[in-house]
Formats: sequence, C-alpha cells, structure tokens
Amino acid sequence: MPIVVDHRERRWQVAEVAADLIAKLGIEGVTVREVSAAAGYSTTVVSHYFEDKSELMRMAYRVAVVRARRRVDEAAAKTGPRRLQACIEAMLPMDAERLRDWRVWFALWGMAVAEPALEREQRQRLKATVELVTGLLTDGAGGARAQRAAAARAEEILIAVNGIATQAVFDPAAWPPARQSAAIRAVLARLGEVSGAAERRTRRRRAG
Repeated sequence: MPIVVDHRERRWQVAEVAADLIAKLGIEGVTVREVSAAAGYSTTVVSHYFEDKSELMRMAYRVAVVRARRRVDEAAAKTGPRRLQACIEAMLPMDAERLRDWRVWFALWGMAVAEPALEREQRQRLKATVELVTGLLTDGAGGARAQRAAAARAEEILIAVNGIATQAVFDPAAWPPARQSAAIRAVLARLGEVSGAAERRTRRRRAG
C-alpha cells in the first residue's frame, strides 16, 4: 500500500529547516543542497516543492512570521495586568527561539529590496502587525477616532520593538531579556498603556 504524503506539511517542514539554517548562516550561506541534507531529503524532493531558492527563502520568511504570531496569540489568550506587555515581549528576541526568527527576518529584509513579491509581503506583514497591536490596545472598543489614536500608539510601540530587537540581536550581552522588558515597559508607560492606566482608559472608551 503506497505511503500517503502530506505535501503541505512536508513543504512547511522543509521551510522550517531553511529558516533555522538562515538564522545560523545567512542567505548566502544556505543552499538548496544544505537544506535538503538537513531536512533528510534529496535535492530532487526539495526542488519538487520549491521552484528555486528564492521561493524557498520566501517560505522560510513566512515560517518565522507564523511562529511569531503564535507566540503573540498565546500571550493574548491569557489575562492579567501584564497581558499587553506580555504580548509585546512575545515579539522581542528574549530567548533562543525568538532570536532565531529575528535573524531570519534581518537576513530576508535585505532580499526584499530586490524582490517585489517579498517587499509586498513585508509591507502587508507590517500593516497586519499594526492592526494586531491596535486590537490589543482597544479590545475592539471605541469609534473611528479612538481606533486611529490607538493605531498611532501601536506604530510607536512597533518602532520601539524593532529598535530594541536590533540592539538585542547584534549586541545580546548589552541587551539581555531584563533590559528589553524594561525598555518596552518604559515605552508603554509613556503612552499610558501600563496596566491600571490602560484598563481605566478602556473602560472610559466603552462607557462612551
């Protein structure tokens, strides 16, 4: 009886291997042959799922995006006064897994400059992330004006996230998790998004 292969799952598995190699070696250091060997498949099998290296790299980018979104969703599912900060911290390179994904993004952002498809995908990801954080700030409450104000705060938060992440990726000794956490907490405090203050503002928006 023939073995049933889940092609979507295998494609994802290969892309995950590629993402892990990119994090270690960069784009130039990763070849289809190396990905094939690390995944335990022949180059013929990998070439069956990906037209070329560029397509494989784009899929590796999506793997890192999905992994990051899962972490944020897990944090968002919890309750408590630190829920917002926990969600934002889920985006920061505060452990080996998150550091790996940031290394993938840094490697592939350079590729996006020359590849319109990846550039569009990155632009869409940025927009989706702003919408995600906006939703965390408002919990769906408030009218159009409140949503616009929240979106502006979300953009400020994400600018800080990118800056902190850049420092942490390239100078991890100077930016351990505790410093990253303190830095993002300071940003949230400046924007009035720390625990009690944010909750009181949310209640006022809902009441209004």
